[in-house]
Amino acid sequence: PLTAGSLPEPITSQFIIKLLNNIGIEDEYIVPQVRLKSISFIGKSLNKYPDFGIFNKGEGKSLLFEIESLNKPLDKVGDEEGIEQAQNWFHDFIGLEQEYNAIITNFNEWYILKYDESTHQMKPNRKEPSEVLEIIRDVALGKERSYLEEETGEEITRDFYNLFSAKLNKLLDPKDTTINFQPQY
Repeated sequence: PLTAGSLPEPITSQFIIKLLNNIGIEDEYIVPQVRLKSISFIGKSLNKYPDFGIFNKGEGKSLLFEIESLNKPLDKVGDEEGIEQAQNWFHDFIGLEQEYNAIITNFNEWYILKYDESTHQMKPNRKEPSEVLEIIRDVALGKERSYLEEETGEEITRDFYNLFSAKLNKLLDPKDTTINFQPQY
């Protein structure tokens, strides 16, 4: 069985990108190793590299992604990873919150990091995978919320995520040598 941190981050990133491809987000929308660059208050150069970004084709905010190893805790404090790492981007780069939100995931847990007007901080909010995938798709395609009835759109995304998750579990099962990523209609 899988345990916390049992798979390296690049493998989880590959699964996330494959998942995004399967909901209609082509590789051309996914920008790997987005570079955040600035000069600190003491004149030191700051460089941070989120795992990838998706830029909004419309008027809204773009997304920065922090991907952690499969099942790795995302909300652990003090290790400068997961939620804490993404929050540090917004702390280190003043004004970043005006253009970006962040997605933090280990494939099983999904958080969106958004600016909270009342506290003036980036606050994590745990979401269902279907909700986050809908947000990501809308950002990538420059859309507001889908014109589908909300429940129907969420059901479609949730069903897709459940199917993809089942295929991932099958892929990770060493006894099973078959997998098919093509949708079955």
